[in-house]
Amino acid sequence: TGDNASNWKHLRMALPCSLNLSLSGVAFNGPDVGGFMDDASPELLVRWHQAGCLFPFFRNHAIRHSRQQEPWQFGAEALAAIRSAICTRYRLLPYLYQCFFAHWRDGDPIIRPLLYHYEGPEYAHLDDQYLVGDALLVAPILHGEGQGPEIIRHGVKMQERSVLLPPGTWFDLNRGEWLNGGRVLHYAAALDELPLFVRDGAVLPYYSGPLCNSFMDLGKVELHLFYRDRPARFDYYLDDRETRRYQVGDYGVATILAEIEGQRLRMEITEAGDYPQNTVTFTPVIYGRPEVTELELTVNGHTENRLLQSGQREWLCREWAVQVCNTKI
Repeated sequence: TGDNASNWKHLRMALPCSLNLSLSGVAFNGPDVGGFMDDASPELLVRWHQAGCLFPFFRNHAIRHSRQQEPWQFGAEALAAIRSAICTRYRLLPYLYQCFFAHWRDGDPIIRPLLYHYEGPEYAHLDDQYLVGDALLVAPILHGEGQGPEIIRHGVKMQERSVLLPPGTWFDLNRGEWLNGGRVLHYAAALDELPLFVRDGAVLPYYSGPLCNSFMDLGKVELHLFYRDRPARFDYYLDDRETRRYQVGDYGVATILAEIEGQRLRMEITEAGDYPQNTVTFTPVIYGRPEVTELELTVNGHTENRLLQSGQREWLCREWAVQVCNTKI
């Protein structure tokens, strides 16, 4: 994965290389983002950050005598797009942390080719898009200007690529809409856009606090619920984030179940294990269901009803806080 070159071919090669390593048991891997040798263009550096920002190992790395690859040396537009990609990683670090736990517990790769979950010849050699865990589909732009289809939309130049959406329903995080799967989608993305899709029934832990992982509190996160037809289920893992005591069982898991009936969200949280924190605070955020106005919440067998608050965007729709007090079992 390392000592690669700053060109589009090596960017495209990075995905199958890392996916094959992941399937071979080398979960913590990733390329030299931007390319190690030669000189990256602003567009290439942006697309490389987008392609790699959700890899387990993520760093911009270059040889001494190549063009220096600090993002601020590539102009304001590239800097803003790279910052957006890095922020995406930081916001989703709680989800990545859960994927690392699943790898330790069950052996599942953190990033996965689609064939890991979906059968069919169309997935056998698909190596230009990937899954993070089982819920998040990443389809980065891997061709530069003049190398593939382009469109102009509202005065903005966009690169177009094909995305194979697996069966089911997927939520487009850029456009804020549900898409039917089981088909090839032609998707156009501006320079600052990374095509991301979340499957129906997924829960993505998300951090909205300061973007510094040294101070990131995994006991206070947003739970982004993507529910259209499938009930949501997720095991949220917590440890002290500093020691290896998880290896002897010092960690907690909160099992989260959610389903929607009419205007009501039923949410059940059951915890097990030994949480290092005294209190875990979840702030659920529902995507694509603006009609939901009521919450029936059950925490460790205790049920209460609440009214929900409107979110800032019509498809991001509801926000509220849920505290789960520590119980040792």
